Amino acid sequence: MPLGPQCWTCLRGRVRCDGLYPSCSTCKNLGVACDGYDEEARGHVAVQEGHANRRHLDSGGRASGAKDSEPSEFTSDQIMKPTATRSPLFSQPVPSLYRRAQMIFEGLDYFNKMICPDLVSLESHFNPYKVNIQTVDRIPDIYVKVLVSVASFHRLMSYGPEPTPSSALVQRDADVFALRVEALQGLNEKLSMPEEQTSDATLLCVLSLMVASIQASAYTEWRAHLEGARRIIQMRGSLKKIISVNPYFKPVLTFFMLIDVIGSTTTPSTHKDMPVACNMAMQYWDIEPGVLQFVATTCIPVPDVLFRVITLVNYLRTIANKPSLRAKRRSGTKMAIQKVMDFSPTDYSTIMRNFNGWATSGKEVSFSEEPKLAPSTSSRDPRGSSTSSSPATDSPSQKPAHDLWLGLGVMYRAATLLYALRTLVVDSEDGTAHLLPAEISVSVESLRQETFELLYGALVPVFADPVSMHQIGKLIMWPLFMLGMETDLRDENLRGFVTSGFSSLSLALGTLGPIGVINALEVKWNIDAERGPSTQVKWDDYFQGREDFIVF
Repeated sequence: MPLGPQCWTCLRGRVRCDGLYPSCSTCKNLGVACDGYDEEARGHVAVQEGHANRRHLDSGGRASGAKDSEPSEFTSDQIMKPTATRSPLFSQPVPSLYRRAQMIFEGLDYFNKMICPDLVSLESHFNPYKVNIQTVDRIPDIYVKVLVSVASFHRLMSYGPEPTPSSALVQRDADVFALRVEALQGLNEKLSMPEEQTSDATLLCVLSLMVASIQASAYTEWRAHLEGARRIIQMRGSLKKIISVNPYFKPVLTFFMLIDVIGSTTTPSTHKDMPVACNMAMQYWDIEPGVLQFVATTCIPVPDVLFRVITLVNYLRTIANKPSLRAKRRSGTKMAIQKVMDFSPTDYSTIMRNFNGWATSGKEVSFSEEPKLAPSTSSRDPRGSSTSSSPATDSPSQKPAHDLWLGLGVMYRAATLLYALRTLVVDSEDGTAHLLPAEISVSVESLRQETFELLYGALVPVFADPVSMHQIGKLIMWPLFMLGMETDLRDENLRGFVTSGFSSLSLALGTLGPIGVINALEVKWNIDAERGPSTQVKWDDYFQGREDFIVF
């Protein structure tokens, strides 16, 4: 049945109007002023909304008229310019538009409740990735469509398909698929327009699709989105320039840096994109002081010192076959290993106990107070002897789960050392005497075995119960992967521990990424079985000629 006239207040508020003149009783019952039905009132409403939009944010992401003021709370939609010309979610109360509006709001609500907590290291801290649903009309359509399609896929992964889907569920799935297609078409359209190719909206959508594609699988087209984002960043000058213009981009660009570096660890050194990626990553810590602390807020909270080491190892891998850079690679290898050995999980834990994650401004990380370092036992003693020859020093592995940051420090230190030793020392044609720091008195194999046992001992408590597995397990996927890469194929118990751990994470997080990691590890073990225990298989050989793969 067609509706009668709708006053502008009801139409704007998306409620049914009774159409009475000169003002409707619906507005009277709701206790609001009725703006009437004529075009003059409509123009008045549009002007008021335009003023409100312009007051919300200026193009730099700050409230106009208050250059130095900070918003009370930052949300991810604040990095976007307000879209005053965007059409309403629907203009007529027809069933398809009602269904679409419901799908959008339910999808964004699900995204905030079920996906956002897994993007940060601590759920109790401020989460800048949440979307302010009350201001959804100010967010570009394409970004809304991307987030809703991501949320819908996550829900399907978490709960599985309905055994006997109703016609309503079938229709919802069709609507979600159509929404995703619209998002991709809209992004392609923006990329074809010179004035939109490097806009904030385009970059944000590319980065969101990159994370969403990794969520769908550890393979897929994540690399294409990563390189697309890299191209946009290069066209706009640099990460430093983007952040200086719009500091609200820091939370999103942190994931770009993280995926860029962690993705390189599972990429062959001869990959066509590795040189550019690794050279760019070597400049990340020059963006601004403390920028690598942002990584600690994410779902892969690599300590900033170890993040530098991983970045350096990736770069050194790319110059392995360049004789003219052999001396540089040797000195870099010693430096990387020494940095890991000098890293103190205890000192790191002391600092991070005061860590509050993202500040509500969304521009920097926050500490509750100036941290005081505990005495480090990893430095030289007064007699001149060094205690850095053992990875177990200053790393109490008995109960790492009782202290989140201590446990993470232990695990990432061990995983980083295993990665450096395997790729830079074991795979090198140079002798170990030229690659290990002079302070290390044990053999490479002994050091690897000791580090492996330490990592395994730290990971076991994480999967001891479902609560710790969900809270901490999401934070240690890369260390668990490194344990799998160092596990002997003949050790069925350890292989089972690794694969069951990733299976549990896939169910808990509602993503297919951990399943892809299992597939990659099984390929690795199959290669080891084919080559035999006496054959040395290099790190690159496990990933050569395969789809791009990432642990995330």
